[in-house]
Amino acid sequence: MINLIKIGSWLRPKVNNGLLILVALFSIIFSSCGGVYFTQPQPVDKANLKKFPGKIQGMWVNGGGKYGGAYFEKFDTIIVSKKFYQESNTSEYYLSREYIDSDSGLVIRNGLIYDMSEDSTEGYPFIIRSDSMFVQIHDVKRVDLDDSAVLRRLTKNRFILSYTNSDHEEWWNLYLIERMKDGTIVCREVSRKHFEHELGLLSNATGIDSTQLRWQNIQGSEFELQDNKFYKENRFIKADINAAALNEFIDMGGFMDTIMILKPENRIE
Repeated sequence: MINLIKIGSWLRPKVNNGLLILVALFSIIFSSCGGVYFTQPQPVDKANLKKFPGKIQGMWVNGGGKYGGAYFEKFDTIIVSKKFYQESNTSEYYLSREYIDSDSGLVIRNGLIYDMSEDSTEGYPFIIRSDSMFVQIHDVKRVDLDDSAVLRRLTKNRFILSYTNSDHEEWWNLYLIERMKDGTIVCREVSRKHFEHELGLLSNATGIDSTQLRWQNIQGSEFELQDNKFYKENRFIKADINAAALNEFIDMGGFMDTIMILKPENRIE
C-alpha cells in the first residue's frame, strides 16, 4: 500500500548538510510529472522478493538550498528498511516582504498561506519575523512492499521495483535500483522524454496508443476527465520481458532518467 501523509510542523531539525543528490525525491513513487507505465510488473520470469536486500537498506540524510527571493533549507531523510521505503522532507521557507509582494500566487487567508500557482488547496501556518515570513512544511511518504509495490532481482546488485496505485491499478511504473561498486545506490526510470528511443531498445514490448486510451475513458464526469489527463500525460507499454532482456536493455542505456543517487558518505546507519 502507498501511504501519503502531510504534516504541518514547527520543530526545526538539526541536520548537517550532506552531498546526497536528490535529482527528484524518490518520486520513486510520488512524481506528478508524466511517466512511462507498463501492463504488468517486470521481469516476468522472477519472483517477488519479500524484503529489500540488506545491501540497499539504510538511512541517508541531506539538506540545503537557495533559490529566487525565498531562501529555504531542505532536510531529507531516506530510509530503506526490510519491508518499506520512506522519505521524510522538511522544507523551511524564509519569504521576504518584497518576495511576497512580487509573487501574485501567494495568498494569505484565515491565518494560513496558500501557493495558488500550484493549484494547492492546502494552506500552511506561518510566523512573522521582522519583515520576513517563516513557513515550514514536513512531508512523510512511505511505500510498503505488498501487492501494489513489488521488488524483483535482476542480478546480484540490480533490482526492479514495480508499483501501481489505487487510481490506475492496471498500470505499473518500473524503477531500476542498482548498487554500484563503491556502495552508491542509484535509482533510474524509463524516460518519457526519450520514450521512442527506449521503446526501440526493448524486446517483447510494444507501445500502446495513448490517444485511444483517452477516448476510451472520456465519459464526462470529473473523475473520468482526470483519468483522461492521466492518459494524455503518460506513455504506455505492453510488455512481457524476462530478466536477461531487461539486463541487456540496461546495458544498452535503458532507464535513462536518474531519479535518485544515495552516496555512502551520507549514510548514517
